Formats: sequence, C-alpha cells, structure tokens
Amino acid sequence: HSLEQINAFDPAAFLSAFTVGKIARYVSIVKKNPKSKKYFYGWVVRALNEAG
Repeated sequence: HSLEQINAFDPAAFLSAFTVGKIARYVSIVKKNPKSKKYFYGWVVRALNEAG
C-alpha cells in the first residue's frame, strides 16, 4: 500500500514535504543538543540543494 501511495503522490509535492520533514528533524536535533547548532546551516543548505 505504501509504495502505491507514494507513487500516486505528486513528485514535487512529495519532495517538498520530505525536505520540510528533514529540516524539522534538524531543528529537533538542535533543540535537544544546542552544540549541534554549528551544523544547522549546513544541514539546511544541503537539504535544500538536494531538493533541487
């Protein structure tokens, strides 16, 4: 079921949602471990570049 649902989803919308999810995870990591803040900008830039 999951694969069929993913394949039926608009690719651009899926990629956008996936990217937002990754960035939200990075925010969560920084909240739990503030020392990780130094990596945050790089993580976000990488996520956005991967999204195209």
